[in-house]
Amino acid sequence: MCCPLLRYLPFARLIELCEERLAMALTSLDPSSGALEAPGLLVLSDELALEQLRRVAIAYLAQHFEAAQAGEGWRVLGKEQVST
Repeated sequence: MCCPLLRYLPFARLIELCEERLAMALTSLDPSSGALEAPGLLVLSDELALEQLRRVAIAYLAQHFEAAQAGEGWRVLGKEQVST
């Protein structure tokens, strides 16, 4: 997480709610739109240690692999994210 202290302050619940909202928004997108958004959300989830969002983004990318790989967002992924 960018600031580990946020996990211990009252912001923890706000972070959870935002993470849930991002995960729900991703799963409600059509494959062409989601394929563009999922890679960026995976990067964000790794940067901020958001495990639920990471799981959802990986599942979405796996389910829509061809569309995701062909999209512009695929280029933002690092080796560790692609090999996950």
